[in-house]
Amino acid sequence: MLRLEAELDELHGRLVRVADDAEQNRTADKLAALAEFAAGAGHEINNPLAVISGHAQRLLRTEQDDDRADSLRVVVRQTQRIAGILRELMQFARPPKPQPGRVAVADVFAAVNADLEALAVERKVRVEVVNAPTDVAIDADTGQLRQSLVAVVRNAVEAAGANGWVRLRCDVTPLAVCLVVEDGGPGLSPEVAAHAFDPFYCGRPAGRGRGLGLPTAWRLARQNGGDLRHEPGDGPTRFVFTYPRSGEAAFPVRDAA
Repeated sequence: MLRLEAELDELHGRLVRVADDAEQNRTADKLAALAEFAAGAGHEINNPLAVISGHAQRLLRTEQDDDRADSLRVVVRQTQRIAGILRELMQFARPPKPQPGRVAVADVFAAVNADLEALAVERKVRVEVVNAPTDVAIDADTGQLRQSLVAVVRNAVEAAGANGWVRLRCDVTPLAVCLVVEDGGPGLSPEVAAHAFDPFYCGRPAGRGRGLGLPTAWRLARQNGGDLRHEPGDGPTRFVFTYPRSGEAAFPVRDAA
């Protein structure tokens, strides 16, 4: 009986791992398809947008009527806004090729904390680094690692609410380095969590702005040999980056700045 129970436990564990891998693969396939669509759509929209903006600015230079000039300024501002969205969309769809190096986890945590200090103060959110080993490094592009972590921590700060908290932690296993971002916000419902990495998804309480932060963070993590996932549970809202352990001297160590 003991042997059968052990075998059943092992079988259950394997089924859970298979289901988790299948879900990860579905997410990866969906985001890859969205990235291809985003790249094509961004290119097609950008060309007519440049024409509209150029004509509006040319007309504005010679317009004498104040009301029409104000209307043209609105057109120019809105085209600039769309251009900003397209830049973010293209960053998600086709991020630059990474330039990997050994990045110290403690350094990138400190850089991210500095990047978001003003936002955290404005939102009255406490950001804490609870574990950042000084001897742990990740093989990744410094800028892309920092950008992806900033996106997730920003998301957590916005979700935490006034007088809330956000925690950054590094967990190390023999094979992986996990960068954990937790917040004390209301969390994600199962339905919302299923779309957490979808671009422009607006049903996510943690997602503000244009809805490209988490998808871009996921894509940058994957491009650098890692992964990003949301871990459901009854405790804090938790997002986890997972990267392979860095080699002893595979790349020169780089600062996170």
